[in-house]
Order: sequence, then C-alpha cells, then structure tokens
Amino acid sequence: MRRFYSTCGSGSRILVLVLAVILCLVFGACSFKKKPVKRIPTAKRPPKKDVIRPADTQPVERPVTPQSTASQKLIRDGLVLLDQKNYELAAVRFQDAINVDSRNGEAYYYLALADFYLEQYDESIGLLDKAKALLLHDQRWLERIENLKASILVDEGDKTQAQPL
Repeated sequence: MRRFYSTCGSGSRILVLVLAVILCLVFGACSFKKKPVKRIPTAKRPPKKDVIRPADTQPVERPVTPQSTASQKLIRDGLVLLDQKNYELAAVRFQDAINVDSRNGEAYYYLALADFYLEQYDESIGLLDKAKALLLHDQRWLERIENLKASILVDEGDKTQAQPL
C-alpha cells in the first residue's frame, strides 16, 4: 500500500480520500433503518357503510317522446283557446293531450282549469288530484294546483277547506 501512495501525488491522495468519504456517506445513509412513525390512537369510528341519502326532490327529466311532444302541442293549442274564453274547445284539446300522453300532469291541470271555468267543480277536483300525483316533484305546480283547488272550494261555498298552499 505504501508503494501506491508513494507513486501518487498528493492531489491524487486527496481525491481518493474524498471519494472514499462520499462513498461511505452514501452507502452508510442507506443502511440506517427508519424509525416507524408512531400513530396517535384516535377514537374508533364505526366502519363506513353505504350512506343512504334521501331522494332528490328533482326527478330525472322525462325523456322527450313523440307522444310528449304532441301532448305539449295540444296543451299550447288549448291555452290559446283558454285565452279566447273558448272553454269547451280548450277542454277538448286538454283531454286530447291526456289521451296522447296520460303521464302529462300539466294536461290534467289545464283540463281542471277549463272545467273550473265551465263550473264542473267535481271533475276539476279529481283532475287536480291526478295532476298533483304526476307533478309531485315540482313545487311551483303544487302551489298552482292547491290555489286552483282553493278557488274551486270557495266557488262551491266550502270556505272551511279553501286554504291555498
């Protein structure tokens, strides 16, 4: 070994020493074991279960079908007739809309409105109940239904039940 140092210059010795120190540091650092992290115990939580959420008030939109499109057109035609105070023909249009699409709650409401103007109160109440069942998801329609029902009850003379929503 002495021969090696005697043949190398002092600059080479320093370089060898520096490299030896660096190698010792690099390989020495890898050999240390890391201490495990101690976890602070927390209150035991119950296992997660599937969360049951209440149903949204807004339903999934009904798909647009040829029947629903035709029914909406008949409703628009009936509304024009209502504005013209042609209640009998408007009622026919709304009934046609129901015949085309029996799940269209708006058609039931407007038929009830036409029957209200024709003073057919018993039929109007039944139609409003059906409209309410079909439009249960929409608060604006529910308010309109309840207000029309209250108007019917007032016109019939039953003011004790005539309280709008």
